[in-house]
Amino acid sequence: MKKTLILAAGLLGAASGFAQMQEIPGNNLTGGLGMTVIDGKSYFLFNTAPEFSFANFGVGLDLNLRIGTDGKIRKADFDEGYDFLRIIRYVRYGQKKSPLYARIGSLDAARIGHGLLMYNYSNSVSYDNRKVGLEFDMKFDSWGFETVTSNVLGAEIFGGRFYTMPLSGTGIPFLKDLETGAAVFTDLNKEGRKLNTSSDSMTVTSYDESNPVTAVSVDIGLPILDNSFLDFGLYSEFGKFMGYGQGGSIGAETNLKGLGSFLGISAKFEHRMNGDQFLPNYFGPFYEVERFSNLSGALYTSKLQTLKSTKSPGNGLYGSLMATILGSVKILGSYEELYKLKNSGMLHLGTDLGDIIPTVVARADYYRRGIQAGELFKLDEKSVMTAEAGYKPYPYLVVSMFYQWTFVPVKVDGEVVDYKTVSKVEPKVSFVFRF
Repeated sequence: MKKTLILAAGLLGAASGFAQMQEIPGNNLTGGLGMTVIDGKSYFLFNTAPEFSFANFGVGLDLNLRIGTDGKIRKADFDEGYDFLRIIRYVRYGQKKSPLYARIGSLDAARIGHGLLMYNYSNSVSYDNRKVGLEFDMKFDSWGFETVTSNVLGAEIFGGRFYTMPLSGTGIPFLKDLETGAAVFTDLNKEGRKLNTSSDSMTVTSYDESNPVTAVSVDIGLPILDNSFLDFGLYSEFGKFMGYGQGGSIGAETNLKGLGSFLGISAKFEHRMNGDQFLPNYFGPFYEVERFSNLSGALYTSKLQTLKSTKSPGNGLYGSLMATILGSVKILGSYEELYKLKNSGMLHLGTDLGDIIPTVVARADYYRRGIQAGELFKLDEKSVMTAEAGYKPYPYLVVSMFYQWTFVPVKVDGEVVDYKTVSKVEPKVSFVFRF
């Protein structure tokens, strides 16, 4: 995959590179002016990324205008009507697990159920191909549902789960909170059905036209503790890809919250049991890239091809931990791996110092998939990274260095056919107003 170097300097507003770490309620206005060099061509840059929150509502915008030396806006940024809709990064009502939750726009960490098939899914792995998705959940006294759509203007990923608490009216301790659910997922995008047929001389790409990639799951969860100090619960989930294999998981989640702002800890651990042609967390943070080219051994192939060729992967694990210190510092990490499937590890690390040191800005977010020996920290086609370090001479002014390693789409006749890696370095001075 081709690498493109982008250098930017000057007054430049920060886009949301750390959305999976946190979404801070409140009103924030960031923006600036700068210069960007893309593939040797210079552009003047104007950026604004305000966020507004009032009552249960939240709105975030993200606009980048790149203007060439000829005075024209970069054509690739606004070459279709959909690009204008992407200026609205998100509109939100409520929070996940609220009685009513809705979010339209960028989906940064979508999750359905306990996450066996969809966990931390993002429809915006690239700013240049950011989609407008939708999450809509409702929770009633003894039942509820949660839904997700990756692209409201196109037939792509759809997912939904219905759940009920059948013993909620009994008043029996523990059992009254027992929850059972069933979910279904499908990807109608034809690229999600890409299959490669190889011979000695060539590789032929075709599409499974018979059925879209479809998976179903059932789950059960039992909260053991739920008080002001600690939440703890157990769960199990079973999933199957229609026409392919099946697997399941047994896990536990806990949330330590009784120490107030001094320390908060959330943790999740699960043991995964996987049969042939089954991949847990199929719709994960890298799915938009993996749909085209998923790393399998030394070969790049589609995610469906990897699913189809997966034989006896055996059991696996997933674990995550997030700590909040003094109500400001956030540290998180997660790791998943199939014990017998080579290069199946995926790592996520993140940190944000917040306002613990009022004059310092320091935060980073790093994903890596297909982990093998000696390559835990490396920037290549298997990595996504965002980092920023800087100094605040005034509460509203930040002088910093911003770095990003991500992906941009490769288009043929207007359609995305692959992604390539992009390295982005931005020394900048930006303004941030909170009100």
